[in-house]
Amino acid sequence: MSFNLSFRNVILFAFIWLCIGFAIGATTLLGPVRWIANFSRSQSYSDNTEGVLIKAIIVLFVISSFFIARLIAAKAIKTVDRKRKWIIPAVSAALATIALLILINPKTLSNFSAQQKDTSNAQFTFGSYPSKDDLENLKQERYTSVISLLHPAVTPFEPTLLKEEQELCKDAGITLISIPMLPWVSENEEAINKIKQIAANPSGKYYVHCYLGKDRVNLVKRLINSYSGKATTEKSGTSRSLSNLGELERGPVTTIGNEIFFTPYPTDEEYMGYVISAGVQQVISLMDSTDPEQVPRIEAERKLLATYNIPFVVIPVPGNNRQKQLNKLKVAMRSAQKPLVIHHFFSNSQQAVAIIGALKK
Repeated sequence: MSFNLSFRNVILFAFIWLCIGFAIGATTLLGPVRWIANFSRSQSYSDNTEGVLIKAIIVLFVISSFFIARLIAAKAIKTVDRKRKWIIPAVSAALATIALLILINPKTLSNFSAQQKDTSNAQFTFGSYPSKDDLENLKQERYTSVISLLHPAVTPFEPTLLKEEQELCKDAGITLISIPMLPWVSENEEAINKIKQIAANPSGKYYVHCYLGKDRVNLVKRLINSYSGKATTEKSGTSRSLSNLGELERGPVTTIGNEIFFTPYPTDEEYMGYVISAGVQQVISLMDSTDPEQVPRIEAERKLLATYNIPFVVIPVPGNNRQKQLNKLKVAMRSAQKPLVIHHFFSNSQQAVAIIGALKK
């Protein structure tokens, strides 16, 4: 179905595509994207594989929303009755509004992801965005503060939710501590320092949340584990694990022993999801600290792990001194905290495969 590409018609099509695209996009997020993400993690697919599947769904969404919007716009343009002509864009706008209302209600998304509140800690409870009833219950349970990790840059949802939360906390009589975090986008140094201070000197009971109570909450849980001398937390059931994971972006994951994993150098997202959030206790890098290309990566890794108090050791295994360094590596493995990650840059390189074979023996 085609229509005359006048300026008015193009504007009408763009408006309908925006509205229909937003509504279909929200449905795609709640349905196929979430299903694929859950399935990929249940099957231990790598982030790279999961990303390819999700990108394929997004491409299908863009193409399908374009053609659906084109058909609807053509119908509106060819309608002679003026009143009926504007019903179509009005309905499109209503669908987009409904989708927006769903997305700014984290409880709806929490139901789709089966997220539950983690109450394993006496001072720190972790979960998703709290409703008015949740805050009233927290007040009755003598919680004194809510730590919100929502970030104003995550528009249009989190600024709206943060403003609403300020009013709800005020009404409930609970102190709101806003510590915005953006995992994988920034280093979050200011947020991390604030979490460290609270973890080292907690006063009262805290409810910690992000949007869905997943990635950012898991990072903060790890920080509290690392820096609190009083509070304790349990390993999150929502974090990803290296156990039975086939591969990461730069190569396969091999289990060397009980809770000892040989991996490639993780990407930023893999580091957050499979190392820090998943409770890895120590990392040993086999990269060459004398190689000018590898030094920046080693130092960046050292800085990141120091933030979360995760021990980090560099033990390069060059070909000219291999056996001595392998023996040193084996000694370090025996005394290391577990779960332990040992990594080369690529885990399927000839050198890495030889090291894996030696360690398994």
